[in-house]
Amino acid sequence: MTDKEHQEEIAKMCQNIRQEIFRGLTITNDPAIVQNYVGLLSHLNELQSYNIHGQPLIEKEYKLVKE
Repeated sequence: MTDKEHQEEIAKMCQNIRQEIFRGLTITNDPAIVQNYVGLLSHLNELQSYNIHGQPLIEKEYKLVKE
């Protein structure tokens, strides 16, 4: 499986989960449930940010700040 195929497979899987989360958000106003849904969406974003080898798809830039 190539990185592109992996990304597409994860995207398909995440899309179904996202749809259910958004559907759940439309039927509740319980802050705790909303917070859990937002956490799940964050985890899905994180899942989609890695390739099949567990390497980040986008290089994150870290800057050191001198004081």
